[in-house]
Amino acid sequence: MKRKLDDLDSCLKTKIKNMKEELEHKGKVVDEFEIEDMMLELESHRHALDDPSQTSENADLKSYLSERIIDLRRELDRRHDPYTSVTNEPILGDDHDIPKASDVAPEGRGNMKPSDGDDDEKKKTCEGGESSKSGAVDDDDDA
Repeated sequence: MKRKLDDLDSCLKTKIKNMKEELEHKGKVVDEFEIEDMMLELESHRHALDDPSQTSENADLKSYLSERIIDLRRELDRRHDPYTSVTNEPILGDDHDIPKASDVAPEGRGNMKPSDGDDDEKKKTCEGGESSKSGAVDDDDDA
């Protein structure tokens, strides 16, 4: 009997915790929608920032935007961390088909290294069906 009560108690605590988290998340979503609505009103000139009746909304807008700016700056700092670097080693293993950072040319100009003839033959095979090295019979020889 005591075990059933403990199970019921833990189940209820878990459900309450999940509901609180969901309520908190939905509250944040509602706040974001309200702020977005205020921003749209400002853009369409239906709402003035200097209107004294809207001081609480303006304060909410300012605090939300300052928090959002701080969050976005933190995200940018994480992405542009000076201690992270790009190595020339493949990430997924020793597979030589994975391009290295040194193989990528700046500004999308492609690989600046000269390619060997095997790569050109592979491209021709992929583009035009069978290559001349594959043993395909040419129609020109029969005529």
